[in-house]
Amino acid sequence: MSVLAALLNAVCVILWVAVLARAILSFVLPAIGMNAPRFLLAVNDAAILITEPLLAPIRRILPTFGGLDFSPMALIIILIAVQNLIISRL
Repeated sequence: MSVLAALLNAVCVILWVAVLARAILSFVLPAIGMNAPRFLLAVNDAAILITEPLLAPIRRILPTFGGLDFSPMALIIILIAVQNLIISRL
C-alpha cells in the first residue's frame, strides 16, 4: 500500500469514527441532560467540527424522512466507497 493510499485510508477511518461518535452522542447527550461529562461534550464538539463540512452538503441534497437525518449514513456509505474504489487503485 502506498503512502498516499495509507493516508487516505486513515482519513476515511477518522471521518467514519467521527460520524459514528456524533450519531451515538446525538442520542446519549439529550438523555443525560445537563449532567453530561465534559469529556463527552468535548468529543461531541470535535465530532461536529470534523463532520459538519461534509454532512451539510449531503443534508441539502438528501430529504429528511419523518424528522430523521440520514446524512450520516450517506456519508459513511460514501467513505466506504472511497476506501474501496480509490484506495484500492493506488
